[in-house]
Amino acid sequence: MCHTMGTNREPCVRDVVHMLTHYEESLEQVLYEGVPALEELSAERAAELTSTGERAASKLCAEDGMRVEVAQEKYLSALSVQHDLWFKRESDLADAHVAARKFELEIVDRHLAEHGRALLEEQLSGRCEQHLALLTLVLNQTLRIVSFRPRRPAQSGRRRCARPSSWR
Repeated sequence: MCHTMGTNREPCVRDVVHMLTHYEESLEQVLYEGVPALEELSAERAAELTSTGERAASKLCAEDGMRVEVAQEKYLSALSVQHDLWFKRESDLADAHVAARKFELEIVDRHLAEHGRALLEEQLSGRCEQHLALLTLVLNQTLRIVSFRPRRPAQSGRRRCARPSSWR
């Protein structure tokens, strides 16, 4: 174990550096081992490998495209079903709302037919009688005033001319 305190510090550092250097060398060997062999291949073999890789990549892209299209179709059909269900529920709710309002209207109409119209007719006839009594009273008072109006005395055959105001 490496101690950071005291004089034994330098051997520890040397060990860590040595270990990291060997790790780096081993990593380079593993990663770049096949590169020189690839450079030694003939140009025809490299072209053949490249075209095979391109065909494989093209095939994978086509397969991926088909999978995407299938997934898209499934999604759109599921979305269409959900939309239809939502629209049906909304339509059913609207129909239920209209039916409830019609039921309320029937109840009010029935109430008016049984109780309200009779009460309304009674109130209207009472108001009509009050109005007629008031009109009759006003008419009678008007007739009394007209019948008691004093008449002007009859004028004689001689007419008087109006005098100018300066003569007065």
